[in-house]
Amino acid sequence: MFSNLVDNTKDDIWRYASLYTPLINEANRLTLGEADTPFMEFASLNDKCSTRDSQKRIIFKREDLNPTGSHKSRALAYQVSYYHSKGHNTLLISSSGNAAIAAAAYCNQCDITMISFVDKNTSAAKLNELKKTGQPIIFCVKPINFAKYAARIFNIQNLRPSFDDLSIEPYKSIAFEIFEKYAEDIDAVFMFPTSASSLIGTAKGFLQLKEELGATKKLPALVAVQTGDITSIAEHFTKPEDDRTSDHKAEGTSPGALGVKVTRRTKEAVELINQMNGSGVIVTPKEIEAAAEMLKSVAVSTSKEGAATLAGALKSRGYKKIVCVLTGKEYTEAAKEILGNTYYAESYTDVKNIVRSLI
Repeated sequence: MFSNLVDNTKDDIWRYASLYTPLINEANRLTLGEADTPFMEFASLNDKCSTRDSQKRIIFKREDLNPTGSHKSRALAYQVSYYHSKGHNTLLISSSGNAAIAAAAYCNQCDITMISFVDKNTSAAKLNELKKTGQPIIFCVKPINFAKYAARIFNIQNLRPSFDDLSIEPYKSIAFEIFEKYAEDIDAVFMFPTSASSLIGTAKGFLQLKEELGATKKLPALVAVQTGDITSIAEHFTKPEDDRTSDHKAEGTSPGALGVKVTRRTKEAVELINQMNGSGVIVTPKEIEAAAEMLKSVAVSTSKEGAATLAGALKSRGYKKIVCVLTGKEYTEAAKEILGNTYYAESYTDVKNIVRSLI
């Protein structure tokens, strides 16, 4: 039944359009060629990861090769398509970079104004990518709160994944792609959640394959890898002595540092991980750095979040064939800042005046 619902003429998220809810009319589906990202495996790296007692095969899902540089391409292609179908002319988002880059790119496809609220500490290289879109950027000290305020007073939809549950649905495509490639031949999938929309969406995709479509009887374990101040999901599966005595809370080095610290989706994520007989693991900055170096040895440069999944896989026991989802590419700092459509807000009054001028 699953194969009958797959559109084999597509190689983007719309390959599985009939499996998403809500269903988006084909005329409103936006795409930049996202999804269908490659699976890569390296014999030399597997040799390094394995021991006499633990032979590991680690397969990397290269979400960093999406057209906007991260797995956020999947979510924003679907979200912007939906709001485009409903006639929205303006959307907004608060972001540490990847989601805003994707949102702006898809909004450019359908002439929607995309307002990004961005933290001043966002990577300069990511900011340059965002500026290239030509969409308005508001620098501020409270991007999440300022974006919520603007969304409320101007009735603009906020696309931030931690707020917009539409972001969950298209991540089912990650599960579908893994299943199409490997069927039941995967022991575990390692992901780095912050808002947890990608983890929850992937879990729902696997569970849909089993419970609704009857396409499989065996699911891979889903493992949440976290670090720094963002451990609200993984800590449900670790012993106190495992995560409280390590240096995982080191300041300034943690992946996802500008993301949501405690997601409102923690309970749902934990329940879904349990349904898939999964677990969580907390890794340290040193472990992430070591994993990043291993990836660079096979010419793979990914974000810290991506490297963290490898660190988690190396730290875990009992899984032999693993998929690590590399969520985003590594952005090197730009040599020169480029000009963009930028604004600066220090107060809610500033936000009101700037947004009013843009809509």
